[in-house]
Amino acid sequence: AALRATFGESRLYVELQRHGLDDERRIEAELLRMADRDGLSIAAANEPFFGKAGDYDAHDALLAIADGRVVSDDRRRKLTRLHGFKTRAEMAELFADLPDALQATVEIAMRCAVRVRTRKPILPNFSRVAAGEAAPRQDTLAEAAPGVPAEV
Repeated sequence: AALRATFGESRLYVELQRHGLDDERRIEAELLRMADRDGLSIAAANEPFFGKAGDYDAHDALLAIADGRVVSDDRRRKLTRLHGFKTRAEMAELFADLPDALQATVEIAMRCAVRVRTRKPILPNFSRVAAGEAAPRQDTLAEAAPGVPAEV
């Protein structure tokens, strides 16, 4: 109830990921039941750790190194080849049984879409100092870059 009050009725989702992990398969049915029971939408998600499936072996080796273990150690942290970035088509295939979950993901992404206004960088003007010379002591940041707040 607190989450619903915080995010609103139409902005609270149950996230499903499908990377081929036993834990994901084990809890998926319960997550779907919970969403249905509580009237929540499902969002299809992917948690990529590398660019493409072909990068898996290198990333797996990095995980082993980071954990101070060898790749053959079954007790170490592991991901799957499905933890790479997926195309729209790959996500559609993976969640073909839940088209509404894919649509919810698109809706969330559209809410997050931001267009950043670009402008030229604001740089200090040091043109009063000849190349190779030190600036006079009285040259301050305020003089070199007017408009920059003093507390910077």
